[in-house]
Amino acid sequence: KIDQLYSCSRYCENQFTCRRTMQLEFFGEKFDRKNCNRTCDNCKAGKEPEKRDLSKEAKTILELLDDVLLQKNGRGATLAQITELYRGSKSKQSTKFLDLKKIPSYGAGKKFS
Repeated sequence: KIDQLYSCSRYCENQFTCRRTMQLEFFGEKFDRKNCNRTCDNCKAGKEPEKRDLSKEAKTILELLDDVLLQKNGRGATLAQITELYRGSKSKQSTKFLDLKKIPSYGAGKKFS
């Protein structure tokens, strides 16, 4: 059931894919977006996803994760904590037990905040 919830959430949040295409594919049918003739909200809006190479940012995040795990002796880190550290948060919850001076990628994603 959780998969259905996630599927519904993806449908609602999607701003680019033709709604008719998504609906019909859900029921196992093929539908060409060209046949929508701009009748759904996404096709009417005509938005196109922006293509960007975020390889450098991904590498920085992985380095940040490695640095945090080293300091925490492999005890793990949450996605929320890594996100906060990448953005440069100074919250005690995110920075607890960490020496930020030894994490070079701390705050590297400030521009995404």
